Amino acid sequence: MSRIGLVTIVSLLTIAAGLNVRPTTGAVTVDGNRSFVAPPRQTNVPRFEPNAIAGSPWDKALLASGFVDFTTRTPAQLGTIARFLYDATNLYIAFECARGNVPLSAAQTTNNVGLGLDDDVEFDVDPTDNGTRTYSFEATPRGVRYQSSSESSRYDPPWTAIARITPTAWDVEMIVPLRDLRAGSSALQTWRINFVRHVAARAEDYTWAYDPVQNSLSDSSHWPRLSGIAIPVAAARPAPHGDVYALASVGRDREQFQNQFGAFGRQTPRLLGLDGTYPFTNTLALVGTLNPDFSNVEVDQQVIAPQEFRRAYTEYRPFFAQGANFLTPGPNVGVNSIANTPFYTPSIGTFDRGIKLEGTTGRYGLGALEVRGPGLDDEAFAVDRTSSDRRLELFASGVLAHHSDVGNDSTLGFGTNISDRTHASSFGLNDQFERGSLITEPRLAHSVLAVLDYQNQATQGILAYRDIGPQYNPIDGYTQQNDIRGPLAVYVRNGVVSAARNPLKSYTIVTFGDRYVDRSGAVRQVDAFAQGGVTLKSLLSVNVSQQTSGLRQYAVAYPAYTGGVQEKFDQTGIALGYRDGTASPTDVSYSFGPYASFCLGASPQALFCPADGSAGFVPSYVTQFSTSASRRLGRFYSLAGEIDSTSEQPYRGVRDGQWLRRLALTRSLGSDASLSLGLRTISGTGGFGVPGTNFAAAFHVKFRDSSQLYFEYGTPAGTASLNRAILKYELHLGGGIGT
Repeated sequence: MSRIGLVTIVSLLTIAAGLNVRPTTGAVTVDGNRSFVAPPRQTNVPRFEPNAIAGSPWDKALLASGFVDFTTRTPAQLGTIARFLYDATNLYIAFECARGNVPLSAAQTTNNVGLGLDDDVEFDVDPTDNGTRTYSFEATPRGVRYQSSSESSRYDPPWTAIARITPTAWDVEMIVPLRDLRAGSSALQTWRINFVRHVAARAEDYTWAYDPVQNSLSDSSHWPRLSGIAIPVAAARPAPHGDVYALASVGRDREQFQNQFGAFGRQTPRLLGLDGTYPFTNTLALVGTLNPDFSNVEVDQQVIAPQEFRRAYTEYRPFFAQGANFLTPGPNVGVNSIANTPFYTPSIGTFDRGIKLEGTTGRYGLGALEVRGPGLDDEAFAVDRTSSDRRLELFASGVLAHHSDVGNDSTLGFGTNISDRTHASSFGLNDQFERGSLITEPRLAHSVLAVLDYQNQATQGILAYRDIGPQYNPIDGYTQQNDIRGPLAVYVRNGVVSAARNPLKSYTIVTFGDRYVDRSGAVRQVDAFAQGGVTLKSLLSVNVSQQTSGLRQYAVAYPAYTGGVQEKFDQTGIALGYRDGTASPTDVSYSFGPYASFCLGASPQALFCPADGSAGFVPSYVTQFSTSASRRLGRFYSLAGEIDSTSEQPYRGVRDGQWLRRLALTRSLGSDASLSLGLRTISGTGGFGVPGTNFAAAFHVKFRDSSQLYFEYGTPAGTASLNRAILKYELHLGGGIGT
């Protein structure tokens, strides 16, 4: 650890330790042990009017008050009241939010754009009572809507938000169709629910449900139960739905598309395709796709930062997004990266068709799929059972990959997760076995992870042991590093400051360490990380960190272990943030230290890479700089910019580096339409990215029937501008998207 990084961290932790940490509120609070009885099912629920509650159905609503500021762990300073009603077809939720002397943030105008930048209120519901499937509905003071589901990242059904702003308060009424929820089929049901309010100017969250051992508002085990919900069975079953797309493209690069490795290659554009979902019970559905579209590369995932491990990508394809959580059950640990998983869908390239079963039945979560495409025929399945008190989870899973280029591969796994009564402590086991064409010694194709976890709102501690054999590396999975075994530990501390006149608002301490040896007994991977940060009441934050990592590389690994070299990946960093979590954030970071640079083995190579063009690590001293900011321009425009740089000085060789610049302008064209322009340049060869200038433009509109129209020029993911224009119309039929 460098002296500068260590001194800074120790100083910051010393300051934090001397702060008077505000204790959790002593008021009577609502937590996961509390139960409420649902109000009677209503008919003819009128629009919510705060001054006309008496004598109306709203007078019988479940009333939620006494909110707690989850950020500061004190009673909420701004008054908030929520109400809940339902009838035979809809849920009705109403919020009354006092404004006080806090500025109101309400700049967004397009649904599903800018979540968390404005004030908002949120209704959370878990109709399974065991966390298998949860939903969130959020609305701003202008009625801009956001929604999410643990079941699908594409969840976007039709629902209504009616908002009103007055000089002293703002109100929101939500109307959520029961068919959006995949509720069970019992005549009387028990759900878990919560109400949340976000105050953007203070970056604080108020919650009705509060438990000192709760470290996430999204953990439904800490929400109270609502029993006696009587809804018609048919009302809670989502309607079958599908999307038929038609696509036209022009330009000399119209056949250039991104593959699963992030590179662009030639593929014939698809003109027509189909995605569909058929719920055959209230909670189980068949999902299918035929000739799926692979043209929409939706996000810019280009980076120039040096990489120690295999790069991870975000999945965006609709078929894989629906019910993805049912195929990857069980405990896992990922620090500063995604966790190892035997089923990582970005590994699957272009495919022609797929079918999937996903959902729940009773206490069981189920998932199974098959996908076929050029040179591949893959299957995956999982079953997960959670006890009624959520203290015991058992799962089994499998992935069967058949690839013409590398052969057959199968991975089978099982495990458990055991929690205590408060769900603050848990023990998890995840055991995976791989067999296939590339496996010569089955005992070496085995992965096991044991995890002991304790958490409350202020503290989280993890102790784990990991053992991954030298031949374990599933074709359809993500394995950060194999041939490792040893312990890891994580400690996180989040504190708040009690003194009203103290400029400090909160502090965070994060430490992490692991030490893994390979089958030869040598240290294969070792990591130590420490970070300390403070946030002021002005929303200025300061974070300092120290990462010390070593990774042993071999010319020939198991069983010879010849040519071993221990590469260093050390960085000391400082980061400043201002107004993060608001509509106008600004962030700056700088880091430095010995960090092995990776040569891709492909043109263009960095100046310090071997002349023969071979891939591999080169010992270097690396500095990295990044700054980003975004601003609203009037009511309808937003502008975001970013500048990153890397400078890599090898201990033997020529210095090289890269610059990355991004600029994006977005214009809101209504509640469901937007236009965006993006410009990105990467210059230099001494980094992870490929140099080039990329310009992309996109127009999107969602119609009232949930059909959508897209026009795109270029692609945000390319390393250079593509002379390619795509016009796509997606005809939506039936129920809500993602239900």
